[in-house]
Amino acid sequence: MTVSNNGAWFRRETSAIWRAIGTAGFACTLFLNPTGPASAQAPWPAKPLKIIVNFAAGGGADIAARHLQQPLAEILGQPVIIENRGGGGGIVGTEATLRSAPDGYTIGMIVSSHASNPALYKTMPYDAVKDIKPITILFRSTNVWVAHPNAPFKTVGEFVAAAKEKPGQLHVVTSGTGTAQHLGLEQLKIQTGIDVAHVAYRGAGPALSDLLIGQVQVGILNISSLLPHIKEGRLRALAVTSGTRSVYAPDIASIAETVPGFDSVEWFGFAAPSGVPDALIETLHAAIVKAARTPVFGEKSKDMGVDLVLNTPAEFRTLIAAELLKFKSLVEKAKITLE
Repeated sequence: MTVSNNGAWFRRETSAIWRAIGTAGFACTLFLNPTGPASAQAPWPAKPLKIIVNFAAGGGADIAARHLQQPLAEILGQPVIIENRGGGGGIVGTEATLRSAPDGYTIGMIVSSHASNPALYKTMPYDAVKDIKPITILFRSTNVWVAHPNAPFKTVGEFVAAAKEKPGQLHVVTSGTGTAQHLGLEQLKIQTGIDVAHVAYRGAGPALSDLLIGQVQVGILNISSLLPHIKEGRLRALAVTSGTRSVYAPDIASIAETVPGFDSVEWFGFAAPSGVPDALIETLHAAIVKAARTPVFGEKSKDMGVDLVLNTPAEFRTLIAAELLKFKSLVEKAKITLE
């Protein structure tokens, strides 16, 4: 009888010990692997990282992602794949990002249009706040009004004067509907009273190609995709859209010098699906910041004429909220509604 009781006691104590060991092991797994026990056998990153760029190849977003590609791959120890999904002012690419598995292996580049699209479109395939996890703004930059060398305009002032003489007859191309370039154009129309037609392309790359061959005469694109062509004389810069001249192109006047109070800049950042764990967001943030601070990317950012930001996920979320309100006001004033 005594032996039987001792055996039962031994079995109970042994089970309790193994339960304790199992609990401790689970806790260690969570500590060492922030994505949780489901991926305990494959610590992140165990495969390539995909970055979905929500505009066509050749534009500012695409150029920035490709410049960051190699430094980020070296830091992660895994390849970084760039996938372009243009259309809808960035909506198509962002939707693809947010529909991806929330495992940290797919992130997307989002730009200022992420905050303007909800004001422009009656319906959206996602919530611009609830469905994303902001990571960081990579950089902020100005846009540039440019003209083909054969165009008769040498300044924004000359373009505004011509537009007033020929209302509705002049055209301005941008990288897409709802982009910072498009809204910058609408802002200028409000401040000057001009009537010009907006021609939206599916990304800066196609718009730039038509500007270079003279298919279109005037456009607004990001400085990162235009600066080399301006320096080589393939395009004529009319003005930058920032409130002051760019330190990277001090010879180009700002629109504010002709239209007081005008200021329109664009930001480029990274975001992930809302289901990605916060610990992974912090890991991605640290890796992107480290890659952006490498000498290689530093030189590239100077060539692009952009200013690094690299804010925290919380700061990025706060900025998106403020931008949503700003663009809502502008869109209402411009009376723009898109389907």
